[in-house]
Amino acid sequence: MIAVFQREFKSYFSNMIGYVVVAALTFFLGYAYCAYNVGAGYPYFGISLSAMVVYLLILTPLLTMKSLSEEKKTKTDQLLLTAPVSVTQVVLGKYLAMMAVLGIPMLISCIYPLLLLQQTYHSLLIDYCCILAYFLLGGVYIAIGMFVSSLTESQIISAVLSFAIFYLMSIMQSLTSHIPEASQANAIGFCVLALVIGLLIYHVTKNFYAAAMCFLWMVIAIWVIYFIDNTLFVGALAKVLNAISFSNGISYFANGIFNVTDMVMNLSMIIIFVFLTVQSVQKRRWN
Repeated sequence: MIAVFQREFKSYFSNMIGYVVVAALTFFLGYAYCAYNVGAGYPYFGISLSAMVVYLLILTPLLTMKSLSEEKKTKTDQLLLTAPVSVTQVVLGKYLAMMAVLGIPMLISCIYPLLLLQQTYHSLLIDYCCILAYFLLGGVYIAIGMFVSSLTESQIISAVLSFAIFYLMSIMQSLTSHIPEASQANAIGFCVLALVIGLLIYHVTKNFYAAAMCFLWMVIAIWVIYFIDNTLFVGALAKVLNAISFSNGISYFANGIFNVTDMVMNLSMIIIFVFLTVQSVQKRRWN
């Protein structure tokens, strides 16, 4: 895994992608600091980070688009898949390399809270928790983008799909405000969500029976719970979809609130999408 990590990390700086991501994120972090903390006088660096979420939507697809799609297109993935390392180690090596690239501007940003010590209401703990939340949010985007990259041979398609998913996640709260709160409508919405999960399982495994059974059991569970207590579904779909917006944690920290739920959610989504990527690559290995 270390060899894969070193190879991937060096590859990002053998072309312009690594330099562009690090330079752009560092520049915009500095600009946000000057605008919000210096210009407007806000005492918390988390305010600047909350305004920087939009740049993750743009820069992360650049970082992840070649992670696995380029390997598939050039057939160099066959060398990795036949190497004396497991698929999990290959995927983790690539993921950690991208996290290391993202970690460079994050380490640079750790200087800014120290410059705010002169502020009366400043807290280093809150600021560094905000930086950690931002880094984990970037980790979620990288995990999703890497999974999307494992599904296609085209870097352009990978980047566009990743950006579309990230943008949808960022406006999720606005979209869910139009979802009716009626329990029956929410139960039907969960069935649609179960169908999407079933299609995703089929795409990854190419096992129609497994995908159909997962979809069937999820639908049965949904309607069993509905008939037992349908009040549980009132507004439930909007709450679930709002949970995947992922950007709430930074705003909580910026206001001095430590939200463990968002941190656990981000870590859980990282684990889930890294696991899905492993399964996607594993399918290609057996094929």
